[in-house]
Amino acid sequence: MQEPKKERLCQRYPVIFKHHRKSMADAPQPWGVICGDGWFDLLDTLCAQLQFATDRHGAPQVVAVQVKEKFGTLSFYCKDANEAQRGMIAMAAAMSARLCERCGQPGQTLVDNGLWQTRCQAHAPEGAMTGEEFLSRGRVSGGPLF
Repeated sequence: MQEPKKERLCQRYPVIFKHHRKSMADAPQPWGVICGDGWFDLLDTLCAQLQFATDRHGAPQVVAVQVKEKFGTLSFYCKDANEAQRGMIAMAAAMSARLCERCGQPGQTLVDNGLWQTRCQAHAPEGAMTGEEFLSRGRVSGGPLF
């Protein structure tokens, strides 16, 4: 994610992203938010809901430990989330599999040379296949999936 968008998340949710503002030596995750700009609105909405649950309903304060793309979907690792908050995080991860990580338009999870990524038609790598196609080819051939 580009620095201006990362900074906007840190400004809007200073407690959720409190580790991201520390010096590189002191932060548990000095590398910040590792995903494309297309998921900014998804992350912004997730963080707004997580913080609302804390502020208005007494839910635990979520603190992001690691936020990244993994196998084409959003992975949001945190401390101290309750069941409802974990459900919000799971829903955001599921939604990320349908939003292009680059631009935020509707997309699908594709595999290109073993790399899983969620892309819209405009940002899809040439020759990429859907995750389902990739997995079915791996099973049919009897070879490794990755």
